[in-house]
Amino acid sequence: MLTQKEVKGLLNYNPETGQLRWRVARGRRSHGDVGGAVHSTGYRYIGINGKKYRAHIIIWLYMTGSFPVNQVDHSNGEKDDNWWSNLRAATHRENQWNKAMNSNNTTGYKGVYRSWNKFIARLQFDGKQYRLGSFPTAELAHEAYCKKAKELHGEYYHRND
Repeated sequence: MLTQKEVKGLLNYNPETGQLRWRVARGRRSHGDVGGAVHSTGYRYIGINGKKYRAHIIIWLYMTGSFPVNQVDHSNGEKDDNWWSNLRAATHRENQWNKAMNSNNTTGYKGVYRSWNKFIARLQFDGKQYRLGSFPTAELAHEAYCKKAKELHGEYYHRND
């Protein structure tokens, strides 16, 4: 299992920029090169000892000395924004509250869908569906969604627009 000592021997981390840089030249990489590459998922992956790790997991190990108990959430929602103040421990559920709008969303607003010529705001939390109302514009429906999401999600609320 990968240890903090191994990671610190291979990489330098700058908590203010979020960058991991190689301490050791090996193969095509040079000393000081930014570690890893951004995958199509949006996360940066770094290969160590034949295994690929998400950069934010390596950073968590680098900074705390252990792997995260659950998940690591990017508080601003940017998957490759790994400065230390942007990373926080989260459960899977908390991490989902902070996720981006679904790619098949047609209104352009998280938590809003169109029904005939009205916009409906809704939210699911703890298995309960909250129907927040019907509005003449997507913007008004989104404001209702944001107000309820902020109330229910607390620090993991992310406006995402």
